[in-house]
Amino acid sequence: MAHATFHPHDLELRLGICGGRHRYYCPPDITVTDDELAKLNTLANMAIEQYNSTQGTNYTNVKLIETDTSVAAGTLYFLTFEASLPDDNTFDPQTFDAVVFVRIPIPAPYTEVNSVWLRKQFNWVTKPFNWATVKEKEQERKRRYVETMQNFSRP
Repeated sequence: MAHATFHPHDLELRLGICGGRHRYYCPPDITVTDDELAKLNTLANMAIEQYNSTQGTNYTNVKLIETDTSVAAGTLYFLTFEASLPDDNTFDPQTFDAVVFVRIPIPAPYTEVNSVWLRKQFNWVTKPFNWATVKEKEQERKRRYVETMQNFSRP
């Protein structure tokens, strides 16, 4: 029985298809076709519609920032996009993250928005950074480490 020849490029193709999380869309680095971009925008709009329905908000003007994918019995899209409120006078868009699953078309295709959340924005004006808290946490971590090492000391 002859063994099939195996080329390293084949492994790269298989790894790219099966499992793992891969950068799919991130302008200007990675470009996709117009059809693929339209599909990604549709998924982002589905995600913001679900967020609006669950949170009682009215975010619109979705702008896709980047997308990662993972393939397994379909495709998981990890979307990052911006959206803004139509009545917001500052036009300050909020950043959202979403996970959308698109199942392969066996027996029937479907798309499901797994989760959507608003990315936390840190406000330096209202919440200044507190070095004292950081030092206290570091001292507490060191104290727990010393206690743990004393409990497991050698005979």
